[in-house]
Amino acid sequence: FDEIKSGILENLALLLRLLDQNTLNDPVNLWILDFIVDVGSQQHNMYWRCRQLIALQLSDFATMYPPHVVESKLIPLAKELLTDQVAEVRRSMGDESGRFIRALTAIFGTTNPFTDYCLSLASVYQSDKMHTAAWHSRVTFAIMCIEMFKHIGREKWLNDFQPALINLLNDKVVNVRFNAAKSLVTINRTLKDKKIILLVKHKLGKERDRDIQELLRPLKITE
Repeated sequence: FDEIKSGILENLALLLRLLDQNTLNDPVNLWILDFIVDVGSQQHNMYWRCRQLIALQLSDFATMYPPHVVESKLIPLAKELLTDQVAEVRRSMGDESGRFIRALTAIFGTTNPFTDYCLSLASVYQSDKMHTAAWHSRVTFAIMCIEMFKHIGREKWLNDFQPALINLLNDKVVNVRFNAAKSLVTINRTLKDKKIILLVKHKLGKERDRDIQELLRPLKITE
């Protein structure tokens, strides 16, 4: 699509904030919400950039609509974008997941359908069923864990998400192993848990992949 349409779509959330809530949620203007969902759901590869722009603004859209609309329209769209066929879209939604959860927490509280969905993913990925999901979905989960850590609370992280990442260190796909290790190392800068770093080094210390070698090289902790 041309630069004008791209500029409008890229700044759609800012434009919608110019409308008051009553105007935005008037039935006459529900086409705007339908447009957001339709663009975000369009799976043709030539429109991947449109889907990416929607993903990057999904948290802002969530603050503009009533809870039932967020639950019925935007949360399903977020799940869809996390499994998009284009890596850039999946990564953008993964990076946006923390802001999205923060917006949902303000609406629904700490328990909401999207967090429940992410917890269900963590449950699968910390089990021997992890390979039932597509490898790129496992990569997306590993990437989004950095954002999840910022918003889900320490207890859920330690009980659900960290074990899933540790299990993904055993994945048969090197890109999954790398991103799981990268997230664990990044998050451990806050947690400062020596055992996690030792575990990552033990699991991946003999990897020949250059990216993994570069990730492990600065980790000087020894037993």
